[in-house]
Amino acid sequence: MPTLSPDDTGQTALNWMDMFKISHLPVVKDSEYMGLISDKYIYDNNLPDTPLEGHLSRLDTLCVTGNQHIYETASAMFQSGTTVLPVATQEKTYEGALTINAVFRGLAGMLSLNESGGIVVLRVPEYSYSLSQIGRIVEENDVRILSLNIFKPVDSNMLNITMKLNKIELLPILRSFERLGYQIAVAILDNSVVHDLYENRFEHFLRYMNY
Repeated sequence: MPTLSPDDTGQTALNWMDMFKISHLPVVKDSEYMGLISDKYIYDNNLPDTPLEGHLSRLDTLCVTGNQHIYETASAMFQSGTTVLPVATQEKTYEGALTINAVFRGLAGMLSLNESGGIVVLRVPEYSYSLSQIGRIVEENDVRILSLNIFKPVDSNMLNITMKLNKIELLPILRSFERLGYQIAVAILDNSVVHDLYENRFEHFLRYMNY
């Protein structure tokens, strides 16, 4: 990922952005992170032929440090709408930058989305949610939970619990959950379907973030 120097023009920035299919680039001076400039800022201020030097004080200084968790990084990128997220020390020494693709492919790895296995989504009343019970049911059927995520819809007392499991033969687990009163919202037992599902959702999310 290239960086811009203060004596670069807006057109130089736009050329790099076009080449890398991004809308933001960090400005760095003598290894010091000065801020993040966007194509929108360049167009709004008519800067194609103007050096960036005179605009440094107006740049967004959004960045993360190298020891921040990837969840914090993804949250910062999502909330800011940026396509590039600089990484810098507390003293603003520039260390690199992350793209949307890098962050969300990192998340995909953490969530074991590329691992072979099935997906089960349970709907559970919030008051009766028990992680230990869910884990016990899964392990009693000789299956492991690779990742687990909980989502609570707005104005609902129900939790959607999405589990990525290490096997696709999950009928015994499904029967165990049903026998104990769990509502099974989704059960995907085919690897190709799991892969296509996450590829489609990932690509759709990236298109949304790049809009």
